Amino acid sequence: MGLAITKGIHHAELTVSKLEESADSFISLLDWKEVRRNKTYPSIFVSDGHVCYAHTLLASQRKHTKPIQ
Repeated sequence: MGLAITKGIHHAELTVSKLEESADSFISLLDWKEVRRNKTYPSIFVSDGHVCYAHTLLASQRKHTKPIQ
């Protein structure tokens, strides 16, 4: 096999129902840092310090009737 074309992941987007609480979990439990926010497209960018925008947390616009197990 030849050399790998990719060297990692730039970012991943996660759609969450509770934007602030989800960001707080990454920050407090994983010691990630908030990088920026976008209020017009509700999202919070957090990073582990190795990748600039490691995760983009997007606020879900849909109400879930039952939690996913």
